Amino acid sequence: MTKTQKQARNEERKALKKQQKEMKKQEAALNREKYREQEKTTTHNKGARTATPQRTAAKMAKSAGPGGKK
Repeated sequence: MTKTQKQARNEERKALKKQQKEMKKQEAALNREKYREQEKTTTHNKGARTATPQRTAAKMAKSAGPGGKK
């Protein structure tokens, strides 16, 4: 493989990696926006709990607790 071929392959890899990174960044922004919108709607319902405390509550219920298993 010649030097120019290696450089071309390397540039192609870099471009692909950059594209994937950009896609990941956009996906993260979309998820943040979605979560923010969800938070807004749940605060409108008085007494509605957000998803986060429920998830942590479920995790806590599954754990062995301070005594551990015997």
